[in-house]
Amino acid sequence: METWITYISAVIVVIGVSLTVWSKIREHREDRRGWRTSFDTFGLRYAEKKEGGRWDSLLIRATLRGHGLGDLLIPSESVWNSRHPEWARGRREEIIARVRTEAQALSFLEEPIQSPEPMSGLAPGHGTSLTFDKTPS
Repeated sequence: METWITYISAVIVVIGVSLTVWSKIREHREDRRGWRTSFDTFGLRYAEKKEGGRWDSLLIRATLRGHGLGDLLIPSESVWNSRHPEWARGRREEIIARVRTEAQALSFLEEPIQSPEPMSGLAPGHGTSLTFDKTPS
């Protein structure tokens, strides 16, 4: 019995150490490149590291599909510039290119001009599919 307890304890320690190392590697990568993405209840959150180590973020809204996110809704340039913070204005294509490298499994749709609900699905004819090359540039 003691052998099994020792074995299970060792496995738990190895898993814990592995997760800690993976987390530190990811954190180091994000700090080095200065940006990161994460999934949010309403879409994908893009964040950039600013002076003083503070992370500023914006939300790219998405439709829901099943139990998760469906399509990311990319607003037009003018809507992007009016909706997002000052630091993100005029940088739509740059930020979308970064998000594409992290969210390759998601589809990117042009957001309808008049979207009544932040989480509403797209009715036929209310969005244009954007095709992106999934290879990072």
